[in-house]
Amino acid sequence: MEGLAVRVLGVLEVRLDGRVVEVPGSLSKRLLGSFSVLPSQAGSNDDLIEMLWGNRPPAQPIQALRQHLSVLRSLLASAARPGDGDLVDRDGAVYRLHIDHLDVTHFQAAVVRGDAAGNREDWIAAAHAYGAALGCWRGDALLGVTGTPRLDAIATQLNSRRIDVVEAWADAVLHESEGGELISTLEGHLAEHPLRERLRGQLMLALYRSGRQADALECYQEGRAVLADALGLAPSPELRDLETAILRQEPWLAPKRRAARAHRRTMRSTTLPATVQLPDGQLLALDQTETVLGRDAAADVRLVDDRVSRLHARIRSDGTGFVVEDLGSTNGVAVNGVPVDEHPLADGDLISLGGVDLRFRAS
Repeated sequence: MEGLAVRVLGVLEVRLDGRVVEVPGSLSKRLLGSFSVLPSQAGSNDDLIEMLWGNRPPAQPIQALRQHLSVLRSLLASAARPGDGDLVDRDGAVYRLHIDHLDVTHFQAAVVRGDAAGNREDWIAAAHAYGAALGCWRGDALLGVTGTPRLDAIATQLNSRRIDVVEAWADAVLHESEGGELISTLEGHLAEHPLRERLRGQLMLALYRSGRQADALECYQEGRAVLADALGLAPSPELRDLETAILRQEPWLAPKRRAARAHRRTMRSTTLPATVQLPDGQLLALDQTETVLGRDAAADVRLVDDRVSRLHARIRSDGTGFVVEDLGSTNGVAVNGVPVDEHPLADGDLISLGGVDLRFRAS
């Protein structure tokens, strides 16, 4: 990864042109963390002084700040390659750190993609985008960097946003699957946030769909006790209704799978509107709505290859033809050797999923 990469969703990690940069000293770490969470990675004297020292600044705060900026500038310059330029500079009234790759930015961008997919009820794409967002995290935000009120508040906001995205991700997954793969993750987050009723309801539903009705009901009872002890409250009507539905084994608790989900089958291309040809020559039919390709057993076309992501891509109809769309895969999608996020398909196009080649055939 070229340029300056900073990760603050967990323990601070800094890489320059792919090489780890050791950042000595708590204030240097805090200064880097502060730049990383400020809008546009830029801050005024007042911003940076407040984030470094809170309400206990040194006697000459501006001079002290300049000293720490100089230390940071020298540290990055010593690790930089010729021609990289000054990574910390002055831009009018603010100082700016030129970060090329920032995990907070990647997290926020993936959440936006997930929200957009959820709004159009594209739950597979939403689950993949939210999953990519959560993959940016390695622990609590700004771990080991906080210690002033403003940084503490920002870390709290980021951690709260993380659990919001966990819930959005779980909702998306539960729209498309039984949810058994969620159980251990939800249990871990619920242990840290026992008052989150939405999280508890998602765990109850995933347990029930996995054939663990008794565990789902026990999860409800634990939540009721926690709410009573901590807040003196009863569970919400929504959570009580879910418990009742689980007791009655209501049919609506089953996942709302799309009726048009494709079934994997081999047929002659002359009888199909479109097919994909696998590396072994096998022809697989494409559904008229969409076909998901990936390594996961839930994919419509399963490709057992480590280069392929669990839900790597989908081929969908746009009303006039077929389009291939990357679902946030690790190794990307290419059409005829050109990397793409989304691309219309023509007969004979070569689709590469992380290096696994498929041939698109139209009727």
